[in-house]
Amino acid sequence: MPNNKELKNKYDAIIVGSGGTGLTAALQARELGLNVVILEKNGKIGGNTSRASSGMNASESLVQLDEGIIDNNRDFYEETLKGGGLLNDRAMLKYFVNHSAIAISWLMKYGVRLTDLTITGGMSVKRAHRPGSMEPVGFYLTSRLTNQVKKAGVDIFTGAKVTKLLQDKNGNVNGVEVETDKGVKTIKAKAVLLATGGFGASKEIIKKYRPDLVDYKTTNQPGATGDGIKLAKEIGAQLMQMNFI
Repeated sequence: MPNNKELKNKYDAIIVGSGGTGLTAALQARELGLNVVILEKNGKIGGNTSRASSGMNASESLVQLDEGIIDNNRDFYEETLKGGGLLNDRAMLKYFVNHSAIAISWLMKYGVRLTDLTITGGMSVKRAHRPGSMEPVGFYLTSRLTNQVKKAGVDIFTGAKVTKLLQDKNGNVNGVEVETDKGVKTIKAKAVLLATGGFGASKEIIKKYRPDLVDYKTTNQPGATGDGIKLAKEIGAQLMQMNFI
């Protein structure tokens, strides 16, 4: 945790996890004028995103247009659906596809320039966007987004593990309990976003849902232990597709 900063007792929003999702959400929250904090249990920022290496998929992007690549959202949707064995959450996939080009442009606004294109599995055209510098996309994204998040005035606390989601009498989540090097603290918020990733590094959860994979080595970062999934389950969240790992 930064020594010069103190965790406040209240924020508009608390973001748990500092990978691509958490950092992006923090920037968008600041755009909306919200007072927001990122809590990261690991000693460093970036989560699993910092290990991503291929590219960020998008269709109908300005980068594709510049390279004369004619692509469309329908093809991206159909090819991704096929790649997911038709088991994808279709509404979520549609949202993802339709917002993919905007996401590339939004990142550019913050100096994150994914201007190199390549083709990867299941694509009919070049759709994977990578840094022109050829740096691994994940580290490029998280390092630059971290700088932008700090510039926007968002506090990021590392070594801060959320251990409980707090609820009001109606069951709405209204804060968290967090373990820090200064002890356990209760923080209230209007919204809590779990951006904690999966459980690829948790032998315990893998053993429960996919015992056949328990002896495999993982390329996930050591913090990918499904903590957010456990937090959500404790307050009654429904888990789905847990065997898809």
